Amino acid sequence: MPLITRFNHEKGLKRLMTAPYDLAPEAALGGSMRLSEASAEHQSRFRRYGMALAEAAATAIPWWETIIASWIEETGDEETGIFEAFNRRAAGAAAHPRVVHAVREGWLSCTALNAALPAPERVAPQVFLLGWMGEAGEEELVRLLACQPYWPIGLDADGRWC
Repeated sequence: MPLITRFNHEKGLKRLMTAPYDLAPEAALGGSMRLSEASAEHQSRFRRYGMALAEAAATAIPWWETIIASWIEETGDEETGIFEAFNRRAAGAAAHPRVVHAVREGWLSCTALNAALPAPERVAPQVFLLGWMGEAGEEELVRLLACQPYWPIGLDADGRWC
């Protein structure tokens, strides 16, 4: 069964790919190079992140399907049930704690590596987390991530990602 989403994932992709620039300038985030052009360490970390996200999705998607099924049963109507499920958890399966954890760990791993590299070798975390997932052909994971209304990350008082 394909992942049930309520929104056009293309809008979600655009929102998530541009949102970090609201908090930090492009120079602080890193570049948008392709996965094949990235350092070996970026590629290795991306593979680990991809495995963690896939494992999280394997838990989150059935969890979300159960929530939707419960709402469909309660309302007696598929469309209303899906609406009610998203009305309570706008991010759908992406709201699952394992997905949030995988995303945060991936973001922090990318930014930690970036901090040790010269600016031209840095990769923007949203490219690492989402852009490369699309490049890797992981469309189901892209659709999962695109449901997030925002990245579950922030900046501390010293401008560090947390």
